Formats: sequence, structure tokens, C-alpha cells
Amino acid sequence: MPFVVWAASRALDDFEVAVWDTIQGGGDVDTIAAIVGAIVAARVGRAAIPPEWINRREALPTWLTRR
Repeated sequence: MPFVVWAASRALDDFEVAVWDTIQGGGDVDTIAAIVGAIVAARVGRAAIPPEWINRREALPTWLTRR
């Protein structure tokens, strides 16, 4: 967890940089990058996530997208 906090703190205002820098650290990159991405997205908002990444993501379950 210390690595997650450190990685997120290095690029709190740039979602893409935070995720790519975290991945370069190695280890359990999918989990660690997901947590870092969540921390940074909480600060900068969804608009900071590259649109191509949103378009290429796995679809959310329909029960989750209902309002």
C-alpha cells in the first residue's frame, strides 16, 4: 500500500501519467494501477481519463449502470 500512495502522489493531477508510471513499477500492476487510478480520478474527475481508455474498457454490468 505504501507504493500505491507514493505512486498516486507523484501525479495527482494527471491520471494518464499516474497510471503509466505505476505500471512501469512492476509487480501486481493491474491491481496497483487500478487503485492509483481510483485515487487520482477521485481528485481530478472522470473527464481526466483519456476518452480512448473509456471507450475500450470492458462494459459495466447493466445493473450497475441503472439509475
